[in-house]
Amino acid sequence: SGGAQEHRSGGAQERGSWGESRILNSPLAIPNRNETVLLVVGRGSSDPDANSDVYKMARLLWEGSGYQTVETCFIGITHPRLEEGFRRARLYQPKRIIVLPYFLFTGVLVKKIFDVTAQQQEQYPDISMTCLAEMGIQPELLSVLREREIETQLGQVQMNCEMCKFRRQAVGNAASHDHNHSNGHHHHTHGHSHPAPDPYADVEEYHQRIWQAP
Repeated sequence: SGGAQEHRSGGAQERGSWGESRILNSPLAIPNRNETVLLVVGRGSSDPDANSDVYKMARLLWEGSGYQTVETCFIGITHPRLEEGFRRARLYQPKRIIVLPYFLFTGVLVKKIFDVTAQQQEQYPDISMTCLAEMGIQPELLSVLREREIETQLGQVQMNCEMCKFRRQAVGNAASHDHNHSNGHHHHTHGHSHPAPDPYADVEEYHQRIWQAP
């Protein structure tokens, strides 16, 4: 992948980008999730909407994951900055902090994130700190881009809440159907509605499902 490089942070080496969700979902690679804090690091922008998207992504990543919590910060332009993100993460007294650069490609800023993580590891040796590589160009991302391209060409662009609980319920309710039975001049219509299952009923299954490629 685009992030399949080996980086060193505070004595810990990680191979592969965090966009490869199996890295975060592997019990062997990430023991004791309830004592691990995720720290998502965005680029930072003067556009509030762009910054809010980083927070939304971080929440979706954390929801149902079993990790202690997730904190969001930025490497530039806006706040909270990376150092503040580490400070907030330490407030939970975790045994491990996993840093996730929200970048598609590597570069000066990603290198800076690794450098700051290494500095934090030296200052707080009792907490294991791991910095994963940038997201990289993953097959799932290309698949989503292709879906959006097709939707645009067909004039079927969906509203911007793919994972919205209520949108999923609305789509599920489309499964309701009518049976028309005609016998001579008598017409009988029977409507059967099948309620959509709650996608959040099993949070572990939900978290696994939302990261599966179509």
